[in-house]
Amino acid sequence: MAHILTLIASKNIQITNDILDIVKNYSYFEDINWLSDGKALDIFFQTDDICSKFQKLQESLLNLKIDTILQAENESRKKKLLLADMDGTLIEEECLDEIADKIGIKEQVANITKRAMAGEIDFNTSLTERISLLKGIDKDILEEVRQMLTIRSGAYELSQTMRANNATCILVSGGFELFANFVVKKIGFLKGYSNILDINDNKITGKIIPPIVNETRKKEILELEVKKLGLSRQQVVAIGDGANDIEMLKIAGLGIAFHASDKTENLTYHKIKYADLKSILYVQGYSDADIAKASSI
Repeated sequence: MAHILTLIASKNIQITNDILDIVKNYSYFEDINWLSDGKALDIFFQTDDICSKFQKLQESLLNLKIDTILQAENESRKKKLLLADMDGTLIEEECLDEIADKIGIKEQVANITKRAMAGEIDFNTSLTERISLLKGIDKDILEEVRQMLTIRSGAYELSQTMRANNATCILVSGGFELFANFVVKKIGFLKGYSNILDINDNKITGKIIPPIVNETRKKEILELEVKKLGLSRQQVVAIGDGANDIEMLKIAGLGIAFHASDKTENLTYHKIKYADLKSILYVQGYSDADIAKASSI
């Protein structure tokens, strides 16, 4: 069977011949195709041999801050649907932690967030606990946090390039609607699914309006959008960083743990630890030339 091994270097690293020699030590490869000069390339194999050795190879390259994605070569490599988590994935912040920081309870809330990300407590419990701590806070604090959100590097290119190639981009977040709507519009996604904070008399009540976008709901959304668009799961790429993303990542044709928690990485076959969001394009076979063309549209 034909396989493709994609190598993506982190910001200050170059892929050199010495690095390609490391790959050769694990398996013979037939051809390479540079996707980004010195930064990303595809390596093509006509053997299953690399699969049995991939974990050791991946560990060797990760030590050099080179991300690796191994996949079977197929006609669905360029996906038609992108589902992306928001907090920690499309944006750098965890919004609830930032709200908590504004009102002086960041450490308390961040500890619950960390436990939820690691899968130590279920998402519904962690969200309910954290939201209850915001009871009585003026809703204007949400706008203050929205203004400080940082879009992750590569997010614009990811959205533009996939859309230019007739793919649908959808945000799927356990975060809040105000922030999700901002991110969707900012980077050019079609729409977003997120949680709605209950607000009364301009005050946060400490409750969420159901249904909660949790790990089960994220999986359901993938199934819903696949059916709606007439696609197969194989045509989906999903990215996320937390334990509540795992079920979505598992059923996507290409599910990637992106800068993720240890539990999410351990339970997801594909992972990106160092590169930015353009890496999601490289693993689909897009080159810098494709990205530049999309950006000029």
